[in-house]
Amino acid sequence: MQFFRNEELKQELYNVDKLTEERLDELLDMFLKDFEAGEVDARGWPAAFAAILAAKQPALRVNCVHPGYIKTDIT
Repeated sequence: MQFFRNEELKQELYNVDKLTEERLDELLDMFLKDFEAGEVDARGWPAAFAAILAAKQPALRVNCVHPGYIKTDIT
């Protein structure tokens, strides 16, 4: 959460008393739309964790593979 630059979004995610599964789904949809539009940075979403590790630990080699959206029972 420390990497979120969007304070409004961060506060919403921290408020577990009001946060619902439906709202999490909405937030995920917002992120995906922003990602597809190339607006992740502009909207204050956090950078990928691998990129953060790579910047903080330049001696490490960080590799990351993301298969994209996978339909499972969880999603």
